[in-house]
Amino acid sequence: MFSSRCFPLSVLLLLHDISKSLSDRVTAVIIGAISSLIYPVKATRRGSKRAILTELDARLDQWYHQLPADLTYDPASKRAVPPPPVLFIHIKYWFTVLLLHRAL
Repeated sequence: MFSSRCFPLSVLLLLHDISKSLSDRVTAVIIGAISSLIYPVKATRRGSKRAILTELDARLDQWYHQLPADLTYDPASKRAVPPPPVLFIHIKYWFTVLLLHRAL
């Protein structure tokens, strides 16, 4: 359930810029690597794909755990729901996790 509190426009714009930069980096680097290494046009050996998957998973986890505290979100926590730009970072993260592990 979304929080009823309002966020000032300046805060939303700043968060949008930060989240766009962070989520674009995930899109450009990690999703690009998943597309080209996990789902290549030419078939690869299964063993090498698993090693690549493990490395990409570690890079993705590292990125996620290095998010600044203001950009983290845990649905189980008692904190208020963050603004939409922060939620979008987490949507992109989980999309990327699903894309990566779909290959298994």
